[in-house]
Amino acid sequence: MLVKTRGIVLRQMKYRDTSLIVDLFTEELGMRSYLLSGVRTPRARNKAALYQLMSLLEVVVYEREGKSLQRVREARPAHLYERLPFELPRTAVGMFMAEVAGKVLREAGPQADLFAFLFEAFRQLDLTAHPVGNYHLSFLAHFCGWLGFQPEPELPAGDAVFFDLKEGTFQATAPAHPHHMAGPLAVAFAKLIRTPLPESHTVPLSRSQRRELLDRLLDFYHLHVEGLGTIRSHEIWAEVLHG
Repeated sequence: MLVKTRGIVLRQMKYRDTSLIVDLFTEELGMRSYLLSGVRTPRARNKAALYQLMSLLEVVVYEREGKSLQRVREARPAHLYERLPFELPRTAVGMFMAEVAGKVLREAGPQADLFAFLFEAFRQLDLTAHPVGNYHLSFLAHFCGWLGFQPEPELPAGDAVFFDLKEGTFQATAPAHPHHMAGPLAVAFAKLIRTPLPESHTVPLSRSQRRELLDRLLDFYHLHVEGLGTIRSHEIWAEVLHG
């Protein structure tokens, strides 16, 4: 059966001398892996460059029941990136988003609304004229809403504010375990939840706060997403992401 759908490249790996295997989160089918034979040859009709990490595509794919690797019949860009691949801060943020989404959605079925969120998140990362230093943090703050564990960003009365990573709640007292964030960091997380992703630059955060908040948000994900595994791209790009 042939299916026409949009897709986001969340993982790419070389296969043998001339081919690729890519993981696409698709609008119509959910997460799928595709074997792209011969795309790394000079005469390939669909070049390997079309399937770079984070690429937004329109594809016609074969869907055969029981196969772990499917095939792509046709592909073309759904959005041609203007800045994302060429500006290191955007590239770093996009790679981080792709790694997180790929690991969280590794066996996900079709979810059109979630696909639309991810598609627009990558597109806005490319198009925004604003700084992207908070973008990956805002992405985590909003993505967890689609996964079912985004907290209500209502802060307790008084000066003391804590966020319990296990319970997913903002509260006035520190929990009796180390999995929490406190004070300005907890307040910043609440602001990120309330602030639309394209406006993430309006939330004031220092370099050190970005680093610490990212660590705490990844802890939050590990507590609520079973088998998430290690996220490594932010370590490679640490200086770019937190500059």
